[in-house]
Amino acid sequence: MSNLPKILIGILIIALVIVGTTYILNNKNIKKVVPTATTPENPKDKSKMEVHNLANGLIYAIDDKVNDILPMETKNVSKVLEMALACKDTKTDEKLIGILKDWQNCDFSHIVDDHNYVWIKLNGTLGLANRINQKGVDDAIVAMKKG
Repeated sequence: MSNLPKILIGILIIALVIVGTTYILNNKNIKKVVPTATTPENPKDKSKMEVHNLANGLIYAIDDKVNDILPMETKNVSKVLEMALACKDTKTDEKLIGILKDWQNCDFSHIVDDHNYVWIKLNGTLGLANRINQKGVDDAIVAMKKG
């Protein structure tokens, strides 16, 4: 009978290890919500954020995190271009306008660089693009040509 407490303690320790391991394995995919860029207040940053949101549907991110997609449609690109033109006064604004004009012409050949340029300007940390979402590009070209 003197081994019974030791056996019970051993069983309890094994049970705790199993429960703890199961909990960790089942919850390892739960990700903390980390803000990647603040919601812009000023018109310049708002136009950058909208360019970023337009690009989101046409890229894959390094960490597979893509949020806030604005459909790449003529009306959306034109609206964002108007926003960018309204507050144009820096080299960054010129680049942004050039990106939007390329997109109006269905030129998405630099979409990964376009996305990352704007995302970095917005101080984004997670979600840099690493490759083109070809289906997204194909769908965008169809939508843009429809008008």
